[in-house]
Amino acid sequence: LDIPDPVTKIATVSSLGQIGGGDTAHGYAGCERALDVLCEALAVTDDMGLAAAAVNAVATIGQSNEPFRAKAVASLEGLKERAGDIDGFMFVEQMIGNHIENLSGGGIVGEMNKGRA
Repeated sequence: LDIPDPVTKIATVSSLGQIGGGDTAHGYAGCERALDVLCEALAVTDDMGLAAAAVNAVATIGQSNEPFRAKAVASLEGLKERAGDIDGFMFVEQMIGNHIENLSGGGIVGEMNKGRA
């Protein structure tokens, strides 16, 4: 995402997360292209702010839109592999680990979902 203003860049990423996740309760299945744009950004970024926002957006899509979950997890795993080589990405790497655990049915989200079953 080649947007010079950092506030606009983060807001755009957040919006893509909402668009991609959809609103299945109201009949909107989500938009896989929004997820694709975020995955492409995660594959190349070394901007910690962009990465943190995109990680959250991708995880939101994966959580709310089950058909896109595998792609979301794969994208997060790809950034996690690169994160150790990027200065200052320790925080992002921890976020990714938590999101992958939640998307895989573990963590607090998994425990909450068990209570719904």
